[in-house]
Amino acid sequence: MFTALLGAIGSISLIVGGVGVMNVMLVSVSERKKEIGIRRAIGAKRNDIQFQFLVESIILSFIGGMLGTALGVGATAIICNFANWSFFVSEEAVMLGVGVSAAVGIFFGYYPARQASALSPLMLCDPDSISSANHKNQTDPKESRLILILRRRDSRNGRSCFHTFIRVI
Repeated sequence: MFTALLGAIGSISLIVGGVGVMNVMLVSVSERKKEIGIRRAIGAKRNDIQFQFLVESIILSFIGGMLGTALGVGATAIICNFANWSFFVSEEAVMLGVGVSAAVGIFFGYYPARQASALSPLMLCDPDSISSANHKNQTDPKESRLILILRRRDSRNGRSCFHTFIRVI
């Protein structure tokens, strides 16, 4: 009975941690829309963007798993030291815990990575689509102009050509 209770508490904490990872990654996607647009405009594929955000969520979860393991082992060592108990740290349990943490990063990081890869570079580089929060600290709009060259492939009439758009932000 006690094992089932610990398993339920662990499952709930994994879900809460996963939702936290997903929220952090969704905020990262929304704050980095300009960067995603620039990467897409210069030729990055959807898979490249998705892979980048998946790796970031895995790293975030992996570091969280390592810190959680270190805090757990440290707290256990302190308690066992004061109570004059001996304790043993299983390498398999540590590897399993960090592995499950990385798996949670993959599972809960997939949706934000998919959202980031689905964004259109033209929409992201449009000055009207950028929130005014990014521009409220600027005194002169000419100081921070960025010129993007967007290339779009057009395959009408069986011919393949590229159209170039120049966008000043």
